[in-house]
Amino acid sequence: MRRLLFLFPLLLSAGLGLFAQNVPQSIEDMLEQAAEPGEGASAEELQQWYDNLLLAPVNVNTASRSRLEELQLLSLFQIESLLEYREEYGSILSFSELEAVDGFGHEFVELLRPFIVLEGSEGKASVPTFSKIRSRVKWKSSQQGLYRYARYLGGSGGFSYGVTLESDARESLLPDFIAGHVQWEYGRFKLLAGDFSASYGQGLAVDKSFSMSALGSPAAVLKRKNDFKGYTSSGENDAFRGLACSVDFGDYGRLQFFFSAASLDATVTDSSYSSLPATGYHRTDFQKRQKDALMEYMGSINYTVETGRLLLSLTAAAYGYDKKNARRVQEYNKYQMYYGMHGNIALSALYSTGHLRLYSEAALDLKGTPAALAGAVWSPSYGFEASAQLRYYPKGYIANHAGAYSSLSTVSNQYGLLMNLLARPSGTITLTAMGDAAYHPHSRYRIDGPSFVLSLKARCEYERDGWSVYVQDNYCFKDYEDSHRHAMKLQAAYKPSQVFALSGRGDCTLLFTGAESAGKKGYRLERGFGASLRADWRAAGWLSLWGSVTGFDSQSYQTRIYAYEKDLPQSFSVVSYSGRGLSASLMASFTFFKSLKLSLKSAMTVFAEDDKDRVVEVRGQIDWNF
Repeated sequence: MRRLLFLFPLLLSAGLGLFAQNVPQSIEDMLEQAAEPGEGASAEELQQWYDNLLLAPVNVNTASRSRLEELQLLSLFQIESLLEYREEYGSILSFSELEAVDGFGHEFVELLRPFIVLEGSEGKASVPTFSKIRSRVKWKSSQQGLYRYARYLGGSGGFSYGVTLESDARESLLPDFIAGHVQWEYGRFKLLAGDFSASYGQGLAVDKSFSMSALGSPAAVLKRKNDFKGYTSSGENDAFRGLACSVDFGDYGRLQFFFSAASLDATVTDSSYSSLPATGYHRTDFQKRQKDALMEYMGSINYTVETGRLLLSLTAAAYGYDKKNARRVQEYNKYQMYYGMHGNIALSALYSTGHLRLYSEAALDLKGTPAALAGAVWSPSYGFEASAQLRYYPKGYIANHAGAYSSLSTVSNQYGLLMNLLARPSGTITLTAMGDAAYHPHSRYRIDGPSFVLSLKARCEYERDGWSVYVQDNYCFKDYEDSHRHAMKLQAAYKPSQVFALSGRGDCTLLFTGAESAGKKGYRLERGFGASLRADWRAAGWLSLWGSVTGFDSQSYQTRIYAYEKDLPQSFSVVSYSGRGLSASLMASFTFFKSLKLSLKSAMTVFAEDDKDRVVEVRGQIDWNF
C-alpha cells in the first residue's frame, strides 16, 4: 500500500464532472498494427492522443481540410468528398446524412461517432468538464521492486491541466519522474505552462511528438501537426519544459512560440558531459548522479498560414546545453552538437488539389548545412491510396529536435526513397505494401564506410462475416553484413458477436547471413518460430476477460519472435521471445458505475533451457473518469 501513496494527492485534487467514454475497440485494433518492434512507445502516445480527442471531438461541419486530416481516420478521398458535400448542400444535420456522403457508410460512421460532432456552421465543439485519473503498478520477477505510474487529466471549457508521476522498479519510493502542465485557451489565444511536446512542418527542425506513420497508411507519412500540446507520457527525456503561446490571426495565419529549460540525464565531469543515457533508470548510485545533470535551453517560433489549398509553415529554433560535449571525436560522430548554440530554420509547404497532396520542406542548420524532403499522396478513390517521399539528410546536418521520417534515430547521413500503397480490390480484401531504400554515405557506429538498407513490407487482409485473416512479410536487406531477414506472420480471427473474439497467429523469422566455408561463399540460416492463441470475452458491459498462450522457438536474439499482447487500458505490450519456451497471460477488467475501471493482468514465461529462470509478471491499473 505504501507504494501507491502518490495516487492519493491526485484523488484529493480531482475536480467534478462526468466523462466515461473509452477509445473504441476498433481503434485499439488499428493501433495494434502500430505496436510493431520499435514503435511501442509511439503506439501508446498515439492511443493517448485518440483518448484525449474524445474530450474535444471535431465538428465536421466547420473543420478545415488540415483539421480533418489530423484525425488520421479519413482517407484523402473521404475528406474531399466531405468538403464537396458541405460546399454543395451545407451543414450535415445527422449521422444518417453523413452515411450518404461518398466514401462513408454505416459501419465507418459508427467508428467515427465518438470523435466527431455535427454542430451548426456557426457552432463550435464544446469541451465538457472532465476529470480522469489513472494509476498503474507492475511487478516482474526478474526485477526487484514495483513499477508505479499515475496520471491525472482535468479541465473545463478552455482550461485544462494534467500531472504524470512515474517510478521504475528499484527506484525511490517517491515519484522519480514528474511532469505537469496547465493550459488556457480563449478564442484565438492559447497559453501553456509546464511540460509539452511540439511538432511543426514535416519535422526537419522541430518535431518532438509521436509519429502517425506507425499506422501504416500511405497518407500517414505526411505530417499535419503544427501545434504544441501538454505532455502526458512517461518518457523522461522526451518533453520540453517551459512556456508556449499561440495566437491565431484568422486568415492571416497563426503565430506560435515557446521557450524551454529542460533537464536531461547525462554523465557529467566538471563542466562537460560524455554521454546522454535515454533509459530513464535511476537505480544505482551512478545512475542517480546522471539524473537531471544537464540543462538544455531552447527557443522556437513558428508561423503557419493556410489559404484554402495551400499551407505554409516557417519554423526557427535555437538551442544549447549548459555544458560542453567531451566525447571522443570519431568519424561516425564528428557531426554532433559539441559546444555553443545551435539552431535550425525550416520552410514547409503543403498543396492540396483534388485528391492529390504535394508537400515539401527545406531546412538549414546554424552552419548552413541543408536538408530537404518532398513527397506526394494520391487517393483517387476510397479503394486506392499511394504515396512517395524523397529525403536528403547530409552527414553534417545537426538538428537535435528533428523528427522527420528517417531510417535512423537521427535526421542525418541518409538519402532515401519511401513508397507506400494501399488497395481495396473488393469490399473484403485490403492490400498494403511499403518499400524504403536508404543509402548512408558515411560511417555509422560500428559500421565503417557507406552502407545501404532496403526494407519491404507486404500485407494482405481479408474480412467477411466476422472473420479476419491476414498474411504479412517484413523483409530487410543490409549490405554491410550481407544479411536478408524475413519476418512473416499469419493470423486468423473470428468475432461471431460483439462480446467474443478468438484469434490464432503464427510467426516465422528467417535470417540469412553471408558466410564463407572452405573458400566458398554461402549463407548461414538462423530461424525463429512462434504460435499463439488468444481469446477475448466481454460480458454484460462490466466484465471483460482476455487470455493468450504463446509458444516460441528462436535460435538467436536476431531471430527473436515479437508477440503483441493485449495490455492494461491505453497501454501496449510487444513482448520479444528468444530461446525456446511457453508464455501465458490473462487479463480481467471490471467496470463499476460506468466511471471506475479496475484492470488486472498476470503473465508467466517458462523456458526449456535450464540456465533460464521463469519470468512472472503482475500488473494492475485503476481508471476513474468523473
